[in-house]
Amino acid sequence: MTKSLPVSSQWIVSPRYDLIFFIFPMIFSILPPLLYFGILQTGTIESENLALTIFFIYLFTLNLPHVFYTFIRTNFDKEEYFRKQKFYLYGPFFILCMALVIFLFDNKNLFLMVYPILGLYHAMRQDWGFLKLYKLKNFESGKGIDYIFFTSTRFLLIIALQLPLILNYFNFNHSLQTENLLRYSFYISLLFYIYYCYVNFSRSRPINITKILFISVNLFGYMAMFHFVSHFNLPILILLASVGIYHDVQYHAWIQHYGKSRFLREDYKRFKVCIKYVFLISLFFASYFIFFHQFRLTNLIHSFLLVYHYYVDGKIWRFSKAKELRTTYA
Repeated sequence: MTKSLPVSSQWIVSPRYDLIFFIFPMIFSILPPLLYFGILQTGTIESENLALTIFFIYLFTLNLPHVFYTFIRTNFDKEEYFRKQKFYLYGPFFILCMALVIFLFDNKNLFLMVYPILGLYHAMRQDWGFLKLYKLKNFESGKGIDYIFFTSTRFLLIIALQLPLILNYFNFNHSLQTENLLRYSFYISLLFYIYYCYVNFSRSRPINITKILFISVNLFGYMAMFHFVSHFNLPILILLASVGIYHDVQYHAWIQHYGKSRFLREDYKRFKVCIKYVFLISLFFASYFIFFHQFRLTNLIHSFLLVYHYYVDGKIWRFSKAKELRTTYA
């Protein structure tokens, strides 16, 4: 009689919710390029205006709301707010003052070139969080090979995705040899991880299906995006929207789940009202950015809002530091 394969498949919310919003939202990344090339073929709108319009829709519906959701966790959740009241009260004003200082003294726009790196790190930290949750949900302890593999391959793919843009910005010539080296490094690390999974299988350790699915879809999604970008000449705004959608959809879904799990009747009603205000504020900021994006100060204010979100978001979702999160998601 053959021995059954030990399998573990616990989900964060439910199979349907996790698959659509946490694991497979990478499929939404194809929407900005499809919209761009589809409408461009009709000849009804110029390329630059079309890219700006699609980016505006992305800013209003996904990117800016996900930034302002930070304030729901920091200023709406009373336990978190009173934990660091002064910082959450004065932090946004400090950020705006820093934007003005950089505007006055950073004539070479060094900050605008550096801050996207923080964004890439922020997106990776979010994926670390989901990876950790899928390990904890399936009673799998330790970081180990999973984190090393996931971090190194994501890093390679992000470099491969961003390298042509960076080199072109600084007017450096680049060849396909560099990109191929990054691609082959990804394949090699993938083979090592497959071998690691095989070793676990041979030792009859439970196979964490949800974790492996999350890692596989994430990495192959970025790989597919890399191939797509390398074969088509996409405007930078379309590329930014395409890369950011995966991260933003995950965060929207997480906030909705957090609201339903964390707050009871009256508080949940106020939570839903806050969500509506988030979209109204996002509409205002997106409109301001689109109409005044050519101004350096506008870009700096937008960038510093993102940096505030990057920093605070890395603190407010630590289960080890927040008892209310451990209670909510026990």
